[in-house]
Formats: sequence, structure tokens, C-alpha cells
Amino acid sequence: MLVLQFLIILVSAASLIHSFLSLLNRKVNSAIIFSPVFFILYSLHTYLDVIYGMPNYETKFYNLKLAYENLETNFIYMLVVFLLNTILLFSQVKLRKYNLNDSDLFNKPSKLIRLTLYFLILVPFLLLFLSPVPSVYFNYGEIRGYLGTPVYVFHNLIINFTLLSALIITYLRFIEGREITSVKSTLLLIALVLDVYLNNKRTVMFIFLAYFLMDYYYAKASSILNKIKLFCGVVIFLSSYMFYANNIKYDDGRVIDEYLQYRIEFGRDDILKYSIYKTIVLGDDILDYPGQTFLGSIAIYVPRSIFEKKPYPYAQYLTNSLVWNDKGPALNGWSLTTSIVDEFVSNFKLWGIPMLIFFYISALFFANKFLINLKSLLLLCVFILWHFVHVVPFAPLLYFFMLLAFRDFLRLFKFR
Repeated sequence: MLVLQFLIILVSAASLIHSFLSLLNRKVNSAIIFSPVFFILYSLHTYLDVIYGMPNYETKFYNLKLAYENLETNFIYMLVVFLLNTILLFSQVKLRKYNLNDSDLFNKPSKLIRLTLYFLILVPFLLLFLSPVPSVYFNYGEIRGYLGTPVYVFHNLIINFTLLSALIITYLRFIEGREITSVKSTLLLIALVLDVYLNNKRTVMFIFLAYFLMDYYYAKASSILNKIKLFCGVVIFLSSYMFYANNIKYDDGRVIDEYLQYRIEFGRDDILKYSIYKTIVLGDDILDYPGQTFLGSIAIYVPRSIFEKKPYPYAQYLTNSLVWNDKGPALNGWSLTTSIVDEFVSNFKLWGIPMLIFFYISALFFANKFLINLKSLLLLCVFILWHFVHVVPFAPLLYFFMLLAFRDFLRLFKFR
């Protein structure tokens, strides 16, 4: 076990260092972009286990404690994390790198597509005025008090479109490169801040950080001003994120252990360990049949009146199993934060591990093959977001990617 821990620390450190050095030299590929994300969600927690040990889990998360203390679970978990780290390091080195200083790098979309994208940025603000109670957005976090009401059902539309808007803003910043004007950059940043505010979720906050990082790497010179801007962006991101965690997510008066809170907010290791423990070590089921939640992701917009047995989002099944030792969707208004990694294991048990490895290799390859292409950028966005949340918040992106992929498939047969 100690050998695997050492290997994870060694390979993950090499992967992270290579990623940072590449980014500093303004060279990117899909693995270079994703590696820091994987490090924060998984690899870093091996370091924390060695230094600080196991978090003090609350009573309702007793199953996490059982999974954490199980030797077989930890062996399989560390093997998975080591293999994925190895794939990331290998992909960073072998996949084609793109130089952000290359002004001819970007395939800019047509004027019509750009106008459509700018219109989609405005959609969340149009929805705000159509909300049953627009005034609820005057006080950040108040919308959570309407959970289970028609007001919150409508808010789900705003969640989806603010996330879509934020990603479009990042994409537009990406294709503008160094040619972006100060006015356009400022307007995009203002729209992004409003998206973060209206969305009322944590995931979109990471896009805010990504915008500042992109702005820094596209700067004509790494001046003191640009470094100050980047520093301010990181501070704003961390302050906003921790404000949300302390005052919005945990607003019921509970005293949360800071170490536990950090592990929950910035880690997905514990959920993966539980999935391994439940499905592989104990041999029990979290879902009704293999591939259930992936089917639900594909059919997410199919009305339940047509598909009566349409699966619910994966997090509902995982939460019901982990917290209440029950099978089926929890459907109680909240759920634990999951990842595509544990979703593969929960769906396919031991077979989920080789399937996950194949998924990683394929996603990184196709996302990088035409990194400057909208379809590949969408794939990379979906791939990254699926490590933070279940599919519902970014379902429009998944559908858009599937539409573009289907269009290209038809072109193979010269159907135009």
C-alpha cells in the first residue's frame, strides 16, 4: 500500500509540474489543461492522507468511514488513481501541444455563429425578468429557500443558461486571443460575474477562475499589472467559493470541521472509494442495472411521460445508497457531489475501471485532436465538468456536442 502511495505522489507531482511548466510557456493540450483538475480532485488527497490522515466524517456519512478504512478498497482506489495519473502524464508528453502565442491558431466561427453566441450570453438576463419572483435574486442565496417550488423549477433554467453563458464567454475569450479589445474584455467579464451571481452554484465559479488564467496567458507581456490581475482573480475566486461553502451551502447553523469541509469541497476521492467498496468489495448494487445513469444522461430531455422509467441523475442513486443504505433515487431535494470516475464504477463495477481508462484515453485524444475546434472544446468542457458534478447542470453542452458529432458522422457518408 505504501508503494502505491509513493508511486501516486511521484507520478502526480511529475504530471503537475509538467503541466505548470507547459502553461507558463503558453503551450497547451487537453491533458495539460486537465491534469491540475485531476490533481486537486484526487491526487492531492493522497498527500493529505499521509500528512493529516482520515477526515472526521459525520455520522450520516458512516459508510465513507467504512470505505476509507477498508484495505482492499484503498488498494483498488490507489491503483485507479495511479493508472489515471500515468495516462495524464503520458498524454501531456505525447499529444500535440498548441502554442497560445500563435495568432493563426484559432479557427474563428462565422459571423452568424458569433452573433448567436452573443445572444445566448444574454438569455440568462432575459430569463431573470421572466422569473415568477425576480426579486429573489436581489439577495444572493435566497433562491435556495424556494427549493421544491415552481420558482426553483424555473431557476433550473437560469442555472443551465448561466453555465452555458459562462462557457460561451470563456470560448469567446479563447478565440479572441491577444486581439481582444479592453471594452470587449470588460463586457465579457461583467457578464461572467453576473452569470456567477445568478447561477448560485459552485461549479460556475471555476469558469470565473479559468477566465482570469486565460486572460493572463494571453497578455502581451507578463507585466506587474497582469500579475496583479491574476492574483486578484484567484483571491476573488477563493473568497467567493469559501463564502458560498460557509454561508450558503452550510446555512443551518452546523459547525463543520474545516479539514472535512476542504476534503468534501475539493475532493472526489471519498465518493470513488465508496463506489469501489460498495460495488466491487461488497458486491452490492448502487443502481438497478449497468449503464442506467448513462442512459439517463442521454435521455435527460426526454419527457417522463414518454419514457416513464427514465433514470434519474446519478447523484440521486449514489446519495440514497451512501446515506440511507437504500436502492433507487433519493429525490429529497439534495444530493452528494459525484464524478464521472465513480459513476463508471457504480454502473459497471470492476468492468468500470478498464472502461474508465478507455474513456480517459479517448476523451483526451479527441479533445486534443482539434483543440481549436468548437466540437473538441465542447468535449473537453464536458469531460472536465463531469468530474465536478452530475450531468444535469451541463446537459445543454453534452447535447450540443452530440449534435455536432452526429453532424460530422453524417458527413462521412456525404449527407449534407
